[in-house]
Amino acid sequence: MYIIEQLRKIIANSNSDNCIRKVGVVIFLDALGTKRLGTEESCEFIKKRANFLEEVHYIRDKRAKAFKCELGVNLPNLDIALFQDSIIISWEEPEPKQLSETYHFSFFQAAGQFLIDTITEAIRRDLYFRGAISQGEYVVNISKKNVTIIGPAVADAADFFEIVDWVGVIQTPNFQEKYLSYLKSIAEKDRIRLGLPIGVEDVINKYNFLFVKYPVPLSAKNVDPSSAKIGSSVKKEFYVSSWPVMACKIEPKISILNILRNKAISELPAYRSKYVNSYQFLEWYKTQFWEELKKRPGE
Repeated sequence: MYIIEQLRKIIANSNSDNCIRKVGVVIFLDALGTKRLGTEESCEFIKKRANFLEEVHYIRDKRAKAFKCELGVNLPNLDIALFQDSIIISWEEPEPKQLSETYHFSFFQAAGQFLIDTITEAIRRDLYFRGAISQGEYVVNISKKNVTIIGPAVADAADFFEIVDWVGVIQTPNFQEKYLSYLKSIAEKDRIRLGLPIGVEDVINKYNFLFVKYPVPLSAKNVDPSSAKIGSSVKKEFYVSSWPVMACKIEPKISILNILRNKAISELPAYRSKYVNSYQFLEWYKTQFWEELKKRPGE
């Protein structure tokens, strides 16, 4: 009943005349560990989230500055909506007047790098999110009391963020299809330009500092008990945010590994797996890619 009442208030305070139709990226972030918080801890969470969102705007500004230098194009501001312990971040992608393919993929890169910085910053601030990133149409309504972001791209992200058992962000299948389509076009152009047998897998590996394919553990409620083995988690491959890139960069000044390890140790056994799974992903990424990434220019 409480959620229904809150939704009614949002609808009552919204003005349909102010609805703006947009196309772009939508990131749905769901905070972990909030359902067991008392009133004082809930207030502390709200304060931490507010400070974190200030940093999110700074991260966007940093990415927008780099985007402007590379393409001479201004990036739009973020729209951010809050609902209980969830955050919806949308980032409009205006239709470019020229070099559309270059612009589109550069926008994907900006979104991917923004996501990397955002996830790492959240963990550093003792905030843990699981989420999904989508791309498509959505609507933004801004009133005096709240921001509402709703539409197909939001629904797409909302359908997938909850199925995984970890801290991190996965691509929805819709986002993945578009992402791989861009990589395929890059492979084709590079093959012609360089006269080399460049395939899409080569380009996927080139951009593993943005997203990487990984078998993500699924949450227990999204697993068919008849297909699960006792004592093991069921996994599904997704393209996921390569946030360990930033975690590796800031070590040893700040150890995200230690933060996740300590969080896993302090958690009740029933909730520990999310942090253990993320710790293992970070270690895997560091072993598989970090030494090679350090050798790349600009990494």
